[in-house]
Amino acid sequence: MGVERREFIERVSERMVNDLSLTCLQSLSGREGHNIWQKSNNAAMHFIKKAFFKETNQLYDCLFKVKIPVVGIGAPVRSWLPKMAEKLHTELLIPEHAEVANAIGAAAAKIMETVKVLIKPGEAGSGYLMHAPWERKTFDVLEEAVEYALAEAKTRAASAAEKAGCKDFELVINHEDVYVNGNMVENDIYVESRIEVTAVGRPIPIALV
Repeated sequence: MGVERREFIERVSERMVNDLSLTCLQSLSGREGHNIWQKSNNAAMHFIKKAFFKETNQLYDCLFKVKIPVVGIGAPVRSWLPKMAEKLHTELLIPEHAEVANAIGAAAAKIMETVKVLIKPGEAGSGYLMHAPWERKTFDVLEEAVEYALAEAKTRAASAAEKAGCKDFELVINHEDVYVNGNMVENDIYVESRIEVTAVGRPIPIALV
């Protein structure tokens, strides 16, 4: 490769920190309700690269400032997160015994498998279009679209939980129909329906022989 060992290690370390910083930004974007996959968004990556993957010949710099602290748990957090927090201009909190927190969490963890479906008005305002991870399907009646989406989401969430090793689980269902007030029309205007089904349960214990 023509790269000295020390330089190679520095490059890998820098890449790890940059990837962690990008993952943090992606998570924060989701918490703000922005459904943007940053790695596939050229405009977003243009500014992210200027902040994290700087080149010597770039004409301007960018920076991100995270307004909430980052809490780190797990064995490697002291190796990677301080530099990540520095890049994000935020505070890093590492609790006592952070290195074993993931192990404790894994022992008491629950399996959670979530399926999300979105229903929106069809093209040219005709019918309804269901957007699901496995298919897109059109319906003439909203109630039929919701009924189908709920049934499929329940089935798929249950199947995912079983494949993850969970036998006894509970299905948590969230269904929200969104309308806006149409001042110039008689009825409210339908925007979308949001359906989320989560299968929650504990993994099947493994018998030790």
